[in-house]
Amino acid sequence: MTASLFDPPSPQSHEDFALVVEASDADGDAITFEMVWIVDGEPATHEGDEIPSAATENDQEWQVVVTPSDDEQSGDSATATAAIGNEAPVIDLLAISPLEPDASTTLSALAEFTDPNGDDVTLTWAWTRNGTGLVSETSSEL
Repeated sequence: MTASLFDPPSPQSHEDFALVVEASDADGDAITFEMVWIVDGEPATHEGDEIPSAATENDQEWQVVVTPSDDEQSGDSATATAAIGNEAPVIDLLAISPLEPDASTTLSALAEFTDPNGDDVTLTWAWTRNGTGLVSETSSEL
């Protein structure tokens, strides 16, 4: 066996991923693969070489031990490991209103966001005025 790896190599919890195995047989025999899956150090019941995103969780470690064999003998096993990542939330819209305030106007900030993993998101507000941080201002209004 020349390689076993995951595609994509660093999957996020919202992505399906697959095991990619490259092997050759000196006699040209057909090769079959035995796969033993391990998730977070425990044996897993998964079968096959494709992992649907629904089967994974943030920060899991998926490992597979692959053993090639032909009709005559088994080859050396190889192991591939993938850490399931947690993708950061994305701000889709950030706006301050009103657009033309005067010195006595209260400013309001609005943010719309998505989280690719479906996690709960907490917003943290930080205001600046003319490039200087306003440390005590941490709400969505100023």
